[in-house]
Amino acid sequence: MESVAADPAVQCVDAFVDCIKSKGFAAKPLPKVRARAWLATRPKPDIPVGPAAREGYWNFDHACFDLIKAFIRAL
Repeated sequence: MESVAADPAVQCVDAFVDCIKSKGFAAKPLPKVRARAWLATRPKPDIPVGPAAREGYWNFDHACFDLIKAFIRAL
């Protein structure tokens, strides 16, 4: 989610998560809930995470992926 933090929909996702938590709903695992809620704002809202990556929904140029990319290169 850090790679899409600048997307305006993230504010809506955070408001949604805050709302469901305040109503007593179990929003777990929270990172997955946030990711799925954000994906629901995209043109293909029911797309799984992997295909969403192939569609370019996640910004893989973001610095949050640098350690993962370095690890893969080191293999």
